[in-house]
Amino acid sequence: MTAYFSSTIGSFIQTAEDEIAAALHTKYAADGFSSQYTTQTEAWNVTVPQLQRELESLLQLSTNAADWVVLLEYPLYRLRRRIDVLILSPAAIVVVELKVGETSFRSLDRRQVEEYALDLRDFHATSTGLSLVPVLWCTEADTTSYFPTINSGEVTEVCFVGRSGLAGFLTQLSNIVPAKQYEVHEWEAGQYRPVPTVVDAATTLFAGHGVREIAQADATNLDASASRVVDIIQDSKRNRRRSLIFIAGVPGSGKTLAGLQVVHSAVESGAEDKGDIVYLSGNTPLVVVLREALARDEARRRKAKGEKPQLAEARNSVRTRIQHIIDFLREYLTNDGGSSPHEHVIVFDEAQRAWDEEYGRKKFGRASSEPSLLLNIMGRHSDWCSIVALVGGGQEINTGENGIAEWGKALRGLPPFELENWRVYGPPNFLEGSAATAHLGAGSLPGVDGVVVEPDLELSVPLRSFRSPSLSHWVSVVLDGDAPKAKA
Repeated sequence: MTAYFSSTIGSFIQTAEDEIAAALHTKYAADGFSSQYTTQTEAWNVTVPQLQRELESLLQLSTNAADWVVLLEYPLYRLRRRIDVLILSPAAIVVVELKVGETSFRSLDRRQVEEYALDLRDFHATSTGLSLVPVLWCTEADTTSYFPTINSGEVTEVCFVGRSGLAGFLTQLSNIVPAKQYEVHEWEAGQYRPVPTVVDAATTLFAGHGVREIAQADATNLDASASRVVDIIQDSKRNRRRSLIFIAGVPGSGKTLAGLQVVHSAVESGAEDKGDIVYLSGNTPLVVVLREALARDEARRRKAKGEKPQLAEARNSVRTRIQHIIDFLREYLTNDGGSSPHEHVIVFDEAQRAWDEEYGRKKFGRASSEPSLLLNIMGRHSDWCSIVALVGGGQEINTGENGIAEWGKALRGLPPFELENWRVYGPPNFLEGSAATAHLGAGSLPGVDGVVVEPDLELSVPLRSFRSPSLSHWVSVVLDGDAPKAKA
């Protein structure tokens, strides 16, 4: 990932405000934040001149700081965060949160900048072993803190800087001999990679929850479906191949629960390794609710054992397992250097709502459908990968959502030498079309080697109406205008 604006301090203080604003606006638009133009412009119109003055004062006190790098708006896409200012000095990474017009240092703001620093430590590959200094800069407050003790590879206590004092604070950094050398451009391009301690915590958290604990559901084949998917994942890993696995079901049949069970079972069985699996969804409320539910339940379990609940720690851990699909795509497309994801396995919920090429052009500036992008990104792994797509019929509700047919189109669009590396798995009616597979249609995947039919990959009973298992099918044929089938 790269910042919206990047420059050495020496160049930054010489750059016109309009030029900086234009660069920021271009990146805001590219990331889909055009609505933030006004508010962000007003904020940077105030803070850029102040930051330039402070950094100019820094150079008067320490000329060797001219080669330090300042980054504005540094995105952590998969964590849904964007850091205001980063100053890359040889001794430490300084994480600055700007609060324009604030006269006091609020605890909420202190926690925010501290979390930014912890996110870099825990999820940013090139921050490993580096010192991180969180700074809360309130432009109308008085500087109240002293210079912190800096230990290699650790996050210091939060430092509080007011209307003036940033230059003096940074000057003290220039006198520290760095404990670990790093290359600035490599650091800025650092990839998402959770550290082992966070992965272990997430593994422990997820391993404590089975699908029946989460759902309290009376489903006959959720466990069987998840178990079969994990077997396929293990086979893909063992034989170094790529697999696309469809779990299909009518609305309300438990596809989301099956997806969570796949993550849980992969963790519990050891099929995943080093945080190798993530659940992705485009449903923002669902992501928020699932994360919070799992984190709160983990905190309750710890409390019941007489341990300190640590809700914040649980929330941080669960973020490695449940994320938003758009954040995943931005991570590997906005800075398209061809890097492969940290995970070898993704579980994509509501995959029938994958958008088409036209929407991809509007969203990311490239004419690629969501399935095409995912096949490309996961295909960057040189050894193996698995995509688990949870699909349902008749649930394409937004503009540009083309259903499961878009997945077939994406597969057919792969070069032959790429296509032969994929093995596709689906339920029995996968190739003939049904309500559960959004009428995929016979022969819609010609030339794909190794299409494997798996009975356990169809969730046929709606959990929301389990006493009427044929209801979804009846609704489907009615909507299709098939009166004879509806009467039958």
